[in-house]
Amino acid sequence: MDIFNRGSDSVTELIIGRFQGLHSLGIYSRAYGTFWLFEYAFTQGIRPVILPYLSKAKHEQANLGELYIGIVTFTSIFLIPFFVFLGLNAQDIIHVMYGDQWTAAVPLLQVLCIAGLFFAPTIFFEQLMIAQGRPGQGLRYIAISQVLRLAALMALVGLSLRAAALALLIWALVKVALAFSMARLHFGLRPLAFLRALWPAMLTAALLALGIWGMKEATDSWQTPLLRLLALGACAVFIWTAAIFACNHPIAAELRGLLVRFSSRNQ
Repeated sequence: MDIFNRGSDSVTELIIGRFQGLHSLGIYSRAYGTFWLFEYAFTQGIRPVILPYLSKAKHEQANLGELYIGIVTFTSIFLIPFFVFLGLNAQDIIHVMYGDQWTAAVPLLQVLCIAGLFFAPTIFFEQLMIAQGRPGQGLRYIAISQVLRLAALMALVGLSLRAAALALLIWALVKVALAFSMARLHFGLRPLAFLRALWPAMLTAALLALGIWGMKEATDSWQTPLLRLLALGACAVFIWTAAIFACNHPIAAELRGLLVRFSSRNQ
């Protein structure tokens, strides 16, 4: 499955380089690399434990559908606010990471962040299918979505670089549609179950967006993008923390447990 994903990324670069030129490919690579920060910072750290966890649960005859909804609940509270923050602050983030010469990557990154908002229900779905004993279905799920991604890219790349970025949004939406269909077929999960799992993250992201908008108004006159970004980051962390406790999100209970253990060790 990783071969499909990595192969699709390589083919995407070849297509963009062929139709848009090497300079446009460099712009797209900057946007895509920044967009993929969540994969590097979060997903790769927990992906190795997801399949063993689900496989063990399957062996113990647990309900994999319910467990996966729990995984979506925990994952989405990080993923959706992250992409909201990344998209709203794309200008400063690109400036800090790469410099002003790559500001053309900003609108591409914002399009990719919209696609990222739809990743939460599907980010570990292939592991769910493998744990269920249906690796062929998991491979079919990956293959169909990647083929449609490349088809959309071929149709859009001749229009503009920003239009080419829409191929990833189409890919994300196709993956959601396939995952919902397969989850209902194999686990009896309706889309409403996913929406309930995603609701706290969506509410948190909405509050985060409002807070960032207000903070951006207050820091608009600041001349240093890094300082502005640090202030916005601190604001985002505060709002995120307040929101998860206000929503009584399961991650809040985990944080309370960590604080209790930390306090007991220091006494």
